[in-house]
Amino acid sequence: MHCGNSTSTRDKNIVAQETFPSAVSMLFQCCYMALCRSDIVKEILNAVYMASTWHCLHLVVSTWQSQRRM
Repeated sequence: MHCGNSTSTRDKNIVAQETFPSAVSMLFQCCYMALCRSDIVKEILNAVYMASTWHCLHLVVSTWQSQRRM
């Protein structure tokens, strides 16, 4: 191993550490903007809301039935 080799890899690591987070944040921002503009988020939220509502109803009904059995 030469000293020059280790420094070059260390420089690459530093560059990667500096560019990777910014690239990730850019990607997240792009995704966020795209999702905000589209109706996909509304659809997903609506589906989650419906699912949670049905789950709550199911819990209430099952609890009510078990109470009635007693």
